[in-house]
Formats: sequence, C-alpha cells, structure tokens
Amino acid sequence: MNQPELTVIIPIRNEQDHIGNLLDDLVRQTLDHSRFEIIIVDGMSEDNTLQVIESYMTQLPNIRIETNPKYRSGPARNIGANAAIGKWLLFVDGHCHIPSKNMLESVWKTFSQGAKCISRPQPLINTEKGRATAIARTSFLGHHKGSMIYSYENTECDPSSAGCGYDKELYLSLGGIDEKFDAAEDLEFNIRVSDKGIKAHHHRDFTLEYIPRELHKSLFRQLYRYGFGRGLIARKNPKHFSLLSFTLAIFSITLVVLPFINLTIWGFITGGWILTCGVDAIIAAKSKIWPSVMITLMIIHLAAGVGYISGLVGGPGWSHTPSKAS
Repeated sequence: MNQPELTVIIPIRNEQDHIGNLLDDLVRQTLDHSRFEIIIVDGMSEDNTLQVIESYMTQLPNIRIETNPKYRSGPARNIGANAAIGKWLLFVDGHCHIPSKNMLESVWKTFSQGAKCISRPQPLINTEKGRATAIARTSFLGHHKGSMIYSYENTECDPSSAGCGYDKELYLSLGGIDEKFDAAEDLEFNIRVSDKGIKAHHHRDFTLEYIPRELHKSLFRQLYRYGFGRGLIARKNPKHFSLLSFTLAIFSITLVVLPFINLTIWGFITGGWILTCGVDAIIAAKSKIWPSVMITLMIIHLAAGVGYISGLVGGPGWSHTPSKAS
C-alpha cells in the first residue's frame, strides 16, 4: 500500500451532531483512499463523538485518532501536523460540509504541482435557524474587507484570510500554530506564511461550507473571539495593527460611553448606525427577515469591536477551554 501524501487534520471537541456528516463527505471523495489519511484530533470530547468516529472506521480505514489534552484548536493542529505521514497538510473543521466529491483530489493535484499553501471559500450554510447569520456575514458590512472566505475566484492570493492547507515542511519550519492564541490562531499563522512571501492557491473546488451560529449569544461570543484574536496579533506584531478593527473598536466603546457624556450626539450616531445596518440588511436579505439580519450585523460590529480592544489591552478572551482545564 502506498504511503499517503495528503493528511487531512480535523480538530474537534464534542462534535457528535456534525462529525458523521463530515465523514460521509470524506467517504465519497474521488481521491484514492491510499493517497490520503485522516487524523482526528479530539479535545477530550464528553459526548458520543468518538463512538461516531469509530463507526466509520471500516469505511475509512485511513482514520487515526489523536488525543488533545489542551482542548483547543491551536494545539490540535500542531498535534495533527506532528503526527502526519503525508507531506501536505489540509485542515478541516468538524462542523462543516464538503460540497464537492472532488475536493481532496483537487487539493492533491494543486500540491503535487508545487503549491506551498492553499486557500478556500468558506461560505455559511443557509440553514433555517441560521439564515439571518449567513446573510449578514456575506453582506457588505458583515465581514472583514479583503477577506477571501466568500470569494469563488480561482486565483493566487494573500493566505491571511483563508489559508487552510500547507506543505508540511513549511508548516513545521514556521513553528506551527502559536499556542498562546486561543482565537484567530489560524489567522496569526497565515500572516507568518504571508510574511515569508508565499502566495496561496485559492480555488472554488476547495470549498468548505460552515454551519452558522443560530443564537445571538453564540454569535456574539464567536465574533468577540475573532476580534480578540486580531487584537492579540497587533500586540504580538504592531505592524499587523488593523485600522479597520481599531475603528470598529473605538465605535463600540463610543456607543457604550457616549450616553453618559452627550445623549443627543449618542442618539444621532446610534440612529445613523441602525439606519446603515438596516439598508445593508434590506439589500442583502431581499426578504422579510431583514430586521433579523440588521440585528445580526449590529451584534457582529459590537462583538468584534469590544473583542479587539480586549485583545489589544490584554483583557478576557472568552476561552472555549473548560474551566477545569485552566
């Protein structure tokens, strides 16, 4: 049997509701199963995730399970990379869907032609409960400008926003994920890839579709952590200070503080913000759910802004690590 050249690394924790669907997608991949391996790095799951994975081992004999005692995605990526047999690494999250059965074959071909890094579209699945989030995140005001995560263009690009696969030698030479990061760790690593002058091969065939957050609290936490991670990146290397993120952070603080200084000006600014989000929501939604989209946009702005300030000054990160592991 040939040694696998591509290693698919899946960091997970408590993914019993989604991991089976992802493994179904991997079962149907056209790439010969001898050419890839799957390393699932489990962050001490407390549900039936491992039992679901074990039920697929006859269909996917190339699966291995590694244990991640640090729980978080960053350490999981490094554990998977160090355990990998393949010379190319592809990171896939446990709560997503692979729409194309040719995805792994396309990734394999791109690496075999000399690519050092690949980038992919990462759209949100338009589920019934998560529809407002999916629409808001793809709207003009809903995501960081310059990001490639919603682009289906086949091109070379800066890996910062959507880098997801790497030559193993490159990954290890850069020291892997900085495990001090509990949020935006992939962005921080991709910035280091970009700083080496390496471009990512971005292609629609690599697409992963993600399940959106359905509750406003969950969405707020997710975007707070995104903002927090960007703030940490600016602290680590000031040259990667994000003016857009900082502007959003100042705006968020203004919304909280200004009512105590001048209620009239606060009302004017807040009204303009609500109106702007409302217009963007109407344009993006094209349906009666635009008020939900508008509220979602406002949550995105506030969460990302407050999170960025917290990361910049060393505030709380709202970690996913269980308290018992702290």
